[in-house]
Amino acid sequence: MKPAMSALVTGATSPANSSLDGNGLTATLLAGAALLLGAAMQAGNGTLVPGALALLTWALLCCGGAVVAWRWHLPLPSWGDRPAVVILGLGLAWQVATLVSHAPGSYLRMGPGVSPADFGIGLVLASLFIGAVLAHRPWLGALSFLALIGIHFYLGLWLLRASPEPAIDVFIVHREALNALLHGHNPYAIDFPNIYSDPTQFFAEGVVVNGRVQVGYLYPPLSLLWGLPGHLIAGDYRYSNLVAMEGTGLLLGFTRAGRLAKVAAATLLFTPRIFFILEQGWTEAQVVFLFALVVYLAANRPRVLPYALGALLFSKQYLVFTLAFSQLLWGRPWVWNVHVRRLCTALAVAGAIALPFFFWSPRAFLHSVVEFQLKQPFRTDALSYLSEWAARYGTHLPSWIGFVAALLALVFVLRLGHWSPAGFAVGSALIYGVFFAFNKQAFCNYYYFVLGTVCCALAALPVLAPAPDLE
Repeated sequence: MKPAMSALVTGATSPANSSLDGNGLTATLLAGAALLLGAAMQAGNGTLVPGALALLTWALLCCGGAVVAWRWHLPLPSWGDRPAVVILGLGLAWQVATLVSHAPGSYLRMGPGVSPADFGIGLVLASLFIGAVLAHRPWLGALSFLALIGIHFYLGLWLLRASPEPAIDVFIVHREALNALLHGHNPYAIDFPNIYSDPTQFFAEGVVVNGRVQVGYLYPPLSLLWGLPGHLIAGDYRYSNLVAMEGTGLLLGFTRAGRLAKVAAATLLFTPRIFFILEQGWTEAQVVFLFALVVYLAANRPRVLPYALGALLFSKQYLVFTLAFSQLLWGRPWVWNVHVRRLCTALAVAGAIALPFFFWSPRAFLHSVVEFQLKQPFRTDALSYLSEWAARYGTHLPSWIGFVAALLALVFVLRLGHWSPAGFAVGSALIYGVFFAFNKQAFCNYYYFVLGTVCCALAALPVLAPAPDLE
């Protein structure tokens, strides 16, 4: 294939164009960010432990560098995706080794049909197919990647059987809310049992009364509806989360042609705390799937993108910030009135999902989804700079610092970021990473979302193959 035609196929320009170097450098920085985030989450299950904040800081610096890398004009060799794949390959070796040497969950119960050996066999098979995916020409082609998705699904099923009753309020409130919905009751107007010996660590004063948490379902309605099939079919909404994880892997792997997208998917699926996240039942499994869907559609089917964007915007409270930089998804030229129409479509989709639950009881909805979240107590174990400050100096800095930090990151992204699906994902990683890092609550599930955005950026990044003389 002629160089010019090759450039058109891969979405880049000629090798002399600095955007090629920017893409390769961006991919390398994002690969480093993905592994650093995974290590920070692993260090203390996403809590503030020695070394975790330093890993997070380096990850955010990598994200910041990736935002502007396309604008740098550096005389870099045309290495394409090779540095990023090498970094991710080494990281995947560490990730699998960590999964082998550390328990994948916190509430595991071994018994008939649930053996650690079964999980270990799955990891051995995963290692073989990860190696195939890393190869420049996989020995089973696309089947290697599909087999890896299947193995991850098997490991997820093992985890859910091994940990059927995690001691976490997220699991309890989902079960109570889904049961309420199936019986025709408003899931936002319920309360649920407190399972903690010291509830003041997790809830604001006065929220727990007579052993009951006086709040309903804690998340937007889409998360509840997503969990309904798993609850109905298997008696556990987390099976729906597992399906979301596999869907995320498939979307990432096929966002762009080439191995980088599939290696990025493998990195996310086998980050060491992935099965811990599944066990705890956090809704970020669904949120990352929707984010991956948005990026995939932006890169491949932009006409239907507003509908997926609407679902994403109201899948988690903090994602409303995405409205402020969603224009990056469509690239340039940017036409204001066209973008407004797209956002109106997105908001109409979000409203169609949320408004029926809102009008069921506006007071209960706002109390559970908004007011309760704003009143949550300061967590000294959060993986954030505010918690580190509190540990060092004994004072709690105000929560508005996180919003100011996110605003500064937003301006940085809009001024220097790339207007493309990958640029949107890179910008999301930086904005939300900074927001969580300067917040009063920031744990494993929060940074799993950031890791998901980083891997989406890698999957959507158009990077040329290495020059022929480097093969």
